[in-house]
Amino acid sequence: MMRLVFVILAAAFLAACHATPPLNFTVTELPAVATRFDAELKSVSVTPAGEGEKQGSIDFLDAQVPSLWQSAINDAASRLALFNDDAATKLSLTVTILQFDIPSMGFDMSTDVAARYDLIDRATGAVIDTYVAANTGTVPMDYDFVGVTRAMESINRAVKANIRAYLDRLVASPPPLVPAKVPAPAAIPPKAGS
Repeated sequence: MMRLVFVILAAAFLAACHATPPLNFTVTELPAVATRFDAELKSVSVTPAGEGEKQGSIDFLDAQVPSLWQSAINDAASRLALFNDDAATKLSLTVTILQFDIPSMGFDMSTDVAARYDLIDRATGAVIDTYVAANTGTVPMDYDFVGVTRAMESINRAVKANIRAYLDRLVASPPPLVPAKVPAPAAIPPKAGS
């Protein structure tokens, strides 16, 4: 009996001392790019959908989610070198978070994310490309004993997969008004530890 009490107290103590991982949406393994778009990506904005646009619940665990998402897209676009900073055509990317359904509890934690990516020509205001990516990030029970850790990792996985789906699609099917004319620079290796 005493051993059982000790095990329970030790498990509770270890769980309480466990550091919760931060939200990190940085996409690590990026697709190879053969050519760059002859357009500059001037700005990226990420916002939650309004009531009329939502495709599900939007429950941010942290108010920083849109800014972290924006930073991850900027980082990926820079490392991919997909856009040409010296081009005459200027673009903006607006990301509207349509669904952000985080897990409340469970053994396997799953986060459902959907976002609409609109690429806009800044000179005309025309939306030249729209893509909706929907993903689920699932983390099994054996990933970590602590549920909050699994929930945070499921959020990270879902958003990374969402950004990656958009980038993969953008590389595979460039928008028609953004000609891919400029040779791409040599591939940038992933960060150490990624």
